[in-house]
Amino acid sequence: MIDLKFGLFWSGAPLSYLRYLTFASLRHHHPDAEIELYTTDEWSNDNYKWSCEKQDFEDYSMMSSGTTKDYMGVLPSLNIKILRFCNSAGYAPNYQSDFFRWWWLKNNNGFYLDTDQIILKSFNSLDRNYDFITTHYALSWGCDYWPVGVIGGSGQSEIVKHTHAILPKYYNKEDYNCIGPWAFRSIVSSKVWKDRIGITDPSVFYPVGESSFITPHYQNNDLIIPSNSYAFHWFGGLKASQEFNRVFSKDYALSHDDTFSKLCKKNNFWEECRAEL
Repeated sequence: MIDLKFGLFWSGAPLSYLRYLTFASLRHHHPDAEIELYTTDEWSNDNYKWSCEKQDFEDYSMMSSGTTKDYMGVLPSLNIKILRFCNSAGYAPNYQSDFFRWWWLKNNNGFYLDTDQIILKSFNSLDRNYDFITTHYALSWGCDYWPVGVIGGSGQSEIVKHTHAILPKYYNKEDYNCIGPWAFRSIVSSKVWKDRIGITDPSVFYPVGESSFITPHYQNNDLIIPSNSYAFHWFGGLKASQEFNRVFSKDYALSHDDTFSKLCKKNNFWEECRAEL
């Protein structure tokens, strides 16, 4: 059984309002759960600039509403436990989060979460009677895809222990996803595992299954989110996502009717945000 405990990672760059909502929505639906955020300001990007993905740590102007507001300081009001992660100081933060994911699962029992999603309902109703929980589907262009934005497991999982041990072998500074979904696809397909594995339908954690499909939802509210969805991933490295990340705020949400604004108003996440509003 996988516990209702959550581990997340952040690079030490300012935390935008949209990314802050990962934590506000997570706490909203899990008022009593233990939530840990590990941060670092020790990293290197090897002077490589990715052409298709750009994360917040590469450009500190990627701030909510174009202000200098950093919502990291508000997280303690949500009872988020903030800790330091210094195990991968020589890597860029996107790679650090990939290493962190398996380190945290190896040393805990719960769910690793990316910080670019909105949680839609409590994981308490999710079937957690497994050693390991993941997602698998085919992308529109035929690629076999094993996303790693939501992973459940523990140090008792054979997959977790093996992936944690072997992951550095997949590192390639020229490949943004080398130790993320591409490595996991190779690892999970490499043998028959002893774990009881729960493989979820993409609608459970990825109702919009590809980054190329997310852009319209920054303007429109016609997305029908399936009733079995627990999270809504918004692919934070995409250029359109970063642009939206820069402008999104409570005032923006109150005056717009896009999918994200609609979700915030529907779930009344403002209750979790009183300390900073």
